[in-house]
Amino acid sequence: MLAATWLHQLLPDLTPAQQREVAALQSLTGPPEDGAILVSTPPMATAHHSISLAALIGGGVPGAVSQAHHGLLVAGELDQFTTAALGSLRVTLLARETTLIHGGHERRFPANFQLFATCVRTSALRRPRLAPGLLDAIDIHLTLGASACVMNQHPSTAAQQRAGQLLTQARTRVAAARARSAARWNPGARALSGAGTALTNAAVPTERLHTVPMPGELAAPVCQARDAGALSRRGAEAVWRLAWTIADLDGAKRPDLGHVEQALALRRADGTRPAGSQVR
Repeated sequence: MLAATWLHQLLPDLTPAQQREVAALQSLTGPPEDGAILVSTPPMATAHHSISLAALIGGGVPGAVSQAHHGLLVAGELDQFTTAALGSLRVTLLARETTLIHGGHERRFPANFQLFATCVRTSALRRPRLAPGLLDAIDIHLTLGASACVMNQHPSTAAQQRAGQLLTQARTRVAAARARSAARWNPGARALSGAGTALTNAAVPTERLHTVPMPGELAAPVCQARDAGALSRRGAEAVWRLAWTIADLDGAKRPDLGHVEQALALRRADGTRPAGSQVR
């Protein structure tokens, strides 16, 4: 899946502390194929809808969600997964860890990953069905047309070259955005996180996030969506986090109305946008 590969390449290199965490998890599933113990490249794990619950969440050894810790988990045809798998995936996304009972003993494995999931719409009238709780745990929803899907699967040589150029530019932009996020949250957030690594907009604790309140004119569209039932309480907070990320990518000091509206649009599964909004 080419889009997932590109997303994986956008992820920043692992910090030394993250490398040790990833290596510890990998040591439980067997030695690495290339023999390297500490690597800077974030892990990438895949899960098909035929995967067992133990292979996805974990059992005697870490499952795919933990193998993707600090990296990317790719789940194709998510709507075809079993109900039990989808429920466990939702819990893991929110908790960022798995708690397993094996042999009468409780085991906890970290599972802080980014999820790239796809569903196939078979017709314009039939959309994939996923539980609202799981959809609420996924912050960005995009709908691609048939032509985009074909290009994603069979890109031309020129398209691949252009994609490589854009990828290099995007990596630079992502690194700069991460630096802005780190400068904003980390001075007071290290003690809250209990870790020595930089916090992102997605990971900063809620109490720290709300020390920078959303102005009334920016909160209005989010409150309207929440009051209309289009957003949960968690969804409203996720929009604010995403708006910060979009602002960081734009090089802005703080989100503006356009950033908030774009964040709202990215949570709409049908790809529509609020009236009058512009996607940057």
